[in-house]
Amino acid sequence: MSKKEKFPVNLPKTDFDMRAGLVEKEPKILAKWESIDLYNKKLQARNNAPKFILHDGPPYANGNIHVGTALNKILKDIICRYRYSQGYQTPYIPGWDCHGLPIELNTLKSLGIEAQKLSDIELREKCRAYAWNFVEKQKTSFIRLGVDGDWQHPYLTMSNQYEASIMKAFGILVGKGYIYRGERPIYWSPVSRTALADAEVEYQEHTSPAIYVLFPVENKANTYVVIWTTTPWTLPANTAVAFHPEADYVELTLQNGRKIIIADPLKEAVLNANNMQGVSSSKLDKKDIEALKVKHPWIDRESVVVFADYVTMDTGTGIVHTAPGHGPDDFITGQKYNLPTLSPVDDSGRFTKEVPEWEGEYIFDANPKIVEFLAGKGLIWHASIIKHSYPHDWRAKTPLIFRTKPQWFFRVSDLMLTQQALSALPAVQWTPQWGEERLKNMLINRPDWCISRQRKWGVPIPAFYCNHCSNILINEELINQIAKKVQTHGLEYWLGNSANTILQEILGTVPSCECGNDIFKKEEDILDVWFDSGTSHFAVLDSNSELNCPADLYLEGSDQYRGWFQASLWNSIALHNYASFKSILTHGWVLDEEGRQMHKSLGNTVAPEEITKKFGADILRLWVVTEDFTKDLRIGKNIIQKTIDLYRKLRNTFRYMLGNLYNFTENDILDYSHLEPLDQYMLHKLYLLKETTDKFMEKYQFHRAYREIFNFCIIELSSQYFDILKDRLYILAPHSSKRLSAQTVLFYILKELMTMLSPVLVFTMEEVYDHAELNNKLESVHLLSRNYLPKEWENKKLADVFTILEYIREEAQLELQKLRDQGIIGSSLEAGIILKTSNIEMLKEYQDTISEMLMVSELELKQNNSQELIHIKNQYQEISHPKIFISTFKSNKTRCERCWHHKDDVNIQGLCLRCQENIIN
Repeated sequence: MSKKEKFPVNLPKTDFDMRAGLVEKEPKILAKWESIDLYNKKLQARNNAPKFILHDGPPYANGNIHVGTALNKILKDIICRYRYSQGYQTPYIPGWDCHGLPIELNTLKSLGIEAQKLSDIELREKCRAYAWNFVEKQKTSFIRLGVDGDWQHPYLTMSNQYEASIMKAFGILVGKGYIYRGERPIYWSPVSRTALADAEVEYQEHTSPAIYVLFPVENKANTYVVIWTTTPWTLPANTAVAFHPEADYVELTLQNGRKIIIADPLKEAVLNANNMQGVSSSKLDKKDIEALKVKHPWIDRESVVVFADYVTMDTGTGIVHTAPGHGPDDFITGQKYNLPTLSPVDDSGRFTKEVPEWEGEYIFDANPKIVEFLAGKGLIWHASIIKHSYPHDWRAKTPLIFRTKPQWFFRVSDLMLTQQALSALPAVQWTPQWGEERLKNMLINRPDWCISRQRKWGVPIPAFYCNHCSNILINEELINQIAKKVQTHGLEYWLGNSANTILQEILGTVPSCECGNDIFKKEEDILDVWFDSGTSHFAVLDSNSELNCPADLYLEGSDQYRGWFQASLWNSIALHNYASFKSILTHGWVLDEEGRQMHKSLGNTVAPEEITKKFGADILRLWVVTEDFTKDLRIGKNIIQKTIDLYRKLRNTFRYMLGNLYNFTENDILDYSHLEPLDQYMLHKLYLLKETTDKFMEKYQFHRAYREIFNFCIIELSSQYFDILKDRLYILAPHSSKRLSAQTVLFYILKELMTMLSPVLVFTMEEVYDHAELNNKLESVHLLSRNYLPKEWENKKLADVFTILEYIREEAQLELQKLRDQGIIGSSLEAGIILKTSNIEMLKEYQDTISEMLMVSELELKQNNSQELIHIKNQYQEISHPKIFISTFKSNKTRCERCWHHKDDVNIQGLCLRCQENIIN
């Protein structure tokens, strides 16, 4: 007969596996949620509750999700689940950004030469199929991550309803005077053959020629104005040279008889660049400069002398070559001085016939040829190569140019609109706080937003041109009527009908242009995809009765200040006069373990699918809350392994509780006043834990909230409280009051931790809930609300007592370890402890609790007269208490074979009196 059969104890019993098996279990739990329609069940359960709206910034429907996308969606899911548990209704409508250049280019690439045979409608069908494929793939991935939402009714920017809403929003802006067609330099991608918005520009290191060019002065013999440029390809479009109105300039006579005009502060640097020395120098005043007649280096035209404040004295010559067609500052100067706006570059970045010397040449390839050409004419003062930060197409990763071409613009420079946008920012809650300043700086002095794109896959700009004089026909009512047709028939209505057919059907007649012509053509440009997503509040929040605008929260990566946040703000202010969000929360980038960006070439990418297939989605979700997500996060093999180790500890915490509650029901719960002091103290700690974590969750400091929970589970519970409870749980009679006291607290802790961890460990907490013995169980843990914890649980007086008792435990463990190190004892139950203090009464009151906490067989309390004090801090105050002197000894009493305590009442069968009574009971 084994000891277990001879001396029965209350061993834990549970079917909750020690091995997680998440990879096998999670899909089954997903199937359960689908079968009970969990998302709609949650909405129904909160039918009359206040709403919390997290508006989903749409990911791009191009490619599989990456770990950054997973981070974003998991964070949103955690927030929605937490807000639901607080009592809010949390409708979450996921969305996808479906238009745009990458999808169009990938579609064209897959079609090859066949693409040339397609009509615009056929190409759109191909693009739609491409985007839809990745919408489905990404949706499957998000669901597998445990993200809950209305996956049956997502919003897609390519749906008829959404595309019609984009047109309606555009029409309202037209009616308010915010939209115009104009000409100014815009970022242009020669590779993508389209204009780009500021949000689509990123700066990368680029190698450029840096040249000092001599511009001949026509009315002064052998005299040259010297400019410095890193864009020789813009010289064919030069129409002026710009001086600073307040700077000092000089005319230097050189050893070779030539004279050069440069800024006085830069003369030494300019001379040194060419190893030259000036023989003489004379100052030029503003009138002298204005009198100069400067010629283009090789084209027979004047380069007009102008003045501009943006000319700097830190590099170059203090004189700037000005090409109004290829730079924003140059353009403004050109407008001021009525200069021609030349832009002899085509859509592919090649010179047009206006530059016969290099016609058809790609501008960056032409750079060295232009330098060589100028050198041949003796007009290069100095040439070198520099590396500098230069704007690039953020998708194609190729250099951009400024190019002037008629485009459609959103007048965000409007002073009243800008002021409204800036005024909206202080009312928004920003996390991190610096987000407000970042967005504010992007709004101030922002140039008008170029919203037209020269592509096919997008929402067409609903405008018409007179076929004779190109006069524009556009107004809000006309656009609104077109939008209604699009909502019913799709954009095929616009693409499949001629301009006159559309006008005749909508207006009942084709209007006559001022020139007398009545034949029109349609605009061929499409709207910027940032305009698409920037109107999501109009297309989704305003049109869905389940939602509200403004949304309670926008949550995206920190790159979206220049993207979706800014686009949404401009649109919502212009359309509604208020911001479409009450709060903005951003997360950082996901880097590898060494802090490097992830690239396939480095082999350091981490795919979410790999983690879910190998370890389970709960592991990835747990990783999300282990670090401050508002900063850059790291992930890799070692970090994942640490997360798995953490998960195992948490799982074992729940397994212990479930195992020791196998014969406990809610009917067995003891009243708080009947609980043992240690158990009351654990409820005090639980109360503080909830209070602390709620505070952190409200601030979106998930890493701090869950660190508190993890420490509570692993240190407070598993390493201390659970170890102490084993004697009561295993040894005492099943329904003894002390055992029921422990089980009551375990039950409360289990319930609270389930709700605390259910927003993160969505699958594991569902499994825990399935195994928990609860009255009136719901269909899912995710239908539960946060528990109300009674105020009496916060017991400050008891906390002061246990501050002393925990101090005794820590000091006693150090003394017991000395006995172990000497080989005198193995288990602490082989030892006894003597406590001496002048305040013996308090220790006597809690003698049983102290003995239980110390886990020793004998405890002696002795009075002494020491006046020495100890000072210990808890969360409330510093506590002073007479010093407690601790001594240890090896017990010489007999060990009970059931409880392993050393007692002097062990019978011949090896049982102490306590165990004999408990077995009988």
